[in-house]
Amino acid sequence: MKQRLQKTVLLAAAAFAIVSAPALAQTATSAADYQAVIEASKSENGLLVYSNLPVSTWTEFRKLLSQTYPWVKMETTDMGAEMWERYFAESGAGTRTADLISTVAPDRYANFIDRGEVNPYVSREIDSLPKWSRPEPGLYTISASPAILVFNRAQVKNPPKSIRDIAELAKADPKGMNGKISTYDATTNSFGTAMFATWLLGEGNSWDILAPIGAATRPEQGAGVQREKVMTGEYNVAFFFNSVSLVPLERPEVKKLVGWDYLADGTPVTLQNIVVTKAAKSPNTAKIVLDLMLSREGQIALAKVGLTPYRDDVPQDGLPYPTLKTAAQKIGEKNLIYSNYDRSKLAEWPAIVAKFATLFKK
Repeated sequence: MKQRLQKTVLLAAAAFAIVSAPALAQTATSAADYQAVIEASKSENGLLVYSNLPVSTWTEFRKLLSQTYPWVKMETTDMGAEMWERYFAESGAGTRTADLISTVAPDRYANFIDRGEVNPYVSREIDSLPKWSRPEPGLYTISASPAILVFNRAQVKNPPKSIRDIAELAKADPKGMNGKISTYDATTNSFGTAMFATWLLGEGNSWDILAPIGAATRPEQGAGVQREKVMTGEYNVAFFFNSVSLVPLERPEVKKLVGWDYLADGTPVTLQNIVVTKAAKSPNTAKIVLDLMLSREGQIALAKVGLTPYRDDVPQDGLPYPTLKTAAQKIGEKNLIYSNYDRSKLAEWPAIVAKFATLFKK
């Protein structure tokens, strides 16, 4: 009787472990726990990812995913700021919404976290990730892109290597450089706001340095327009490009017209973040796919299409674009300035937008 009772208890415990797989996935510290998460994902209905990245960005990662977890069907979107309101509307109605959200908006993520919408999942890759890449519980980085400046090779004989160099170009020839510089419009583009806010965190960086640039600058909404106008010579220089732009910039027909470099006086590093959402309908699938993105193999797959890998164990050899380590070796680790999620710093964004509007008059 006693043996039968012990057997019943053990069977009940095993059944509980399977039923409770989502709870186990919160930490999944043991191999057995993690296997339970994997098994639970098989009964979930695919994976929905809301992202600002083009669908083509996921091409190589999908190949890795199909080899690793062949039952997972991942659907991705290419969305802007509307992803957040869409998520809130769908989750509020109890309908299917994003299992994972990946974008580059520190202010939006801070709000999302403060509203309790992030699952504080502890990734099994966490010990292989630098602290700056996981700034909040449950918030991770799949790509860390150093900002770059670009220039027209024919128009600019001595290419700038920093914001200060661009300022010197503007001061040396105010008439000739008037309207010949471009950057993101921080008054209407939160990515632009983030770039300026991050650069200003650098030692010695200030609005005084930016002032001569502002007078000569025509801000734009996106990198594509800036790139085309630098190619044609309408702009001599543009700065604060996301290094995802290296994909078109490295095309032979573009490369002969346009050069690029990192910013030696402070390179803002954009964090392409990702979270498992509280309202995820496929939470176990979201967790194992998140871990795969953060893994060495996942980072390499994403790097092949232009995202910037930051893990120390990802080699430059064999990758078409620079890793974060390569950028750090070129300009120095101290010149990489990472996106900041401190709420007091984010509270300064409205003042930054107002100052930008004053200096960078259209």
